[in-house]
Amino acid sequence: MININDLSKVYKTYHNEVTALDNINITIREGDFLAVVGKSGCGKTTLLNILAGLLQATSGSFDYKGISVVDMNKRSLDQYRREHVGIILQNFSLLNDRNVYENIELPLKIRQYEKRKRNDLVWEYLEKMDMLDKINAYPRQLSGGQKQRIAIARALASAPDIILADEPTGSLDESNAGQIIDILGEIANNGKIVIMVTHNMDLVSKCNRIVKLVDGKLAERS
Repeated sequence: MININDLSKVYKTYHNEVTALDNINITIREGDFLAVVGKSGCGKTTLLNILAGLLQATSGSFDYKGISVVDMNKRSLDQYRREHVGIILQNFSLLNDRNVYENIELPLKIRQYEKRKRNDLVWEYLEKMDMLDKINAYPRQLSGGQKQRIAIARALASAPDIILADEPTGSLDESNAGQIIDILGEIANNGKIVIMVTHNMDLVSKCNRIVKLVDGKLAERS
């Protein structure tokens, strides 16, 4: 379970301050498939980055399973991400000098999965993404939609407790987008936490919770 209490993020520049998140309070439980919606610039991606331990909040707190994440040092944050979090980013973040197999395998290596298990998981998730024929391809040889599916396979293969997805279907056609949402929903149904930022309101009907951010504030819950 994730508890978020009075969480705020203020970006300071030389001339002014911009409040990206303003006293967010929400509890997210195992099995939740939570959609975070709102206009560009409302704080959605900032929230995701804080939950991933990639960005420090200005004030407030959040804890995972009763352990405060905002108080963790760098080493503990690295461990938190490695052991609990899978991240799907808009820009894919694939390694250009590694092929598809190696990109998906890397986080499994970091988590010290043995070689046969790594191989089985890479093949399993490539098959789910209908990308087995690209197993030896490099990112430069892939379309945007194909890169997105590889990034999703990489995030899911190590079975993290928390999936943080920033516009995970942004580069996909309607059919493939629906497939990805079904997979994320299945993961939530298996007791994981899935948090998805999206502009696509056609997709949120498959989520069991929806929150809307407006100017950094939680404006709606359903």
